Amino acid sequence: MKTVAVSILTAALATVPASAQEEFPRIVGTWTGEGLGVARTGEGPVEYADDAVTQVVTEQKGRRFAGEIRSTSGGEAFSKPFVGVFVDATNFLWSEPSGIVQGRLVDGNTILSCYAHTGETPLIAACNTLTRTPR
Repeated sequence: MKTVAVSILTAALATVPASAQEEFPRIVGTWTGEGLGVARTGEGPVEYADDAVTQVVTEQKGRRFAGEIRSTSGGEAFSKPFVGVFVDATNFLWSEPSGIVQGRLVDGNTILSCYAHTGETPLIAACNTLTRTPR
């Protein structure tokens, strides 16, 4: 599965013209909002979750960025590091230890993103709407 994610990322980056590679929005900061998720472990019941999500982008260099995502899952708080890259001036991909995220910058202060767990179990998919927290 990781090979597929790397192939998708490589193909996406190859489609961006060199002249566009220097013009990417700054997304460093704290982004908060709600995540709507669905999960299933094995043949167990489908579980639906509405969780508070915080995404902190701690650094950015051109199209590349890194940070930490914080949320709850089943009532348990967690945080995971991530690294990401803009595909173009609006759309981005990021990788974290157990999955990948595809998203887009709606405007300078709103991100829509969706996560897919890349392991065998549990099956997880979630989408978030996040807004930038004023400094």
